[in-house]
Amino acid sequence: MFESYFFFDYFLSSEKVLIYVVKANAFMMHQVRSMVGTMLQLAERKEEPQRMKELLQARERAAVLRTAPSDGLYLYNVEYEYEG
Repeated sequence: MFESYFFFDYFLSSEKVLIYVVKANAFMMHQVRSMVGTMLQLAERKEEPQRMKELLQARERAAVLRTAPSDGLYLYNVEYEYEG
């Protein structure tokens, strides 16, 4: 049986740069862009951080508030676990 895991966190590295850390063993199309866009939308609305956790736990694509544009988002690292 396939078991998935997911980790999402962020921090401010400078006045204009946010760094998002996303770890998972599977992704859906535009998943990271949707999460980042939703996080930015929640920040603009000054909602509590708990709201993001609720949206992630709902596991409903319709809960996405905004999809972030692809420009400005950069893939930094990819790691694979070897199961041999």
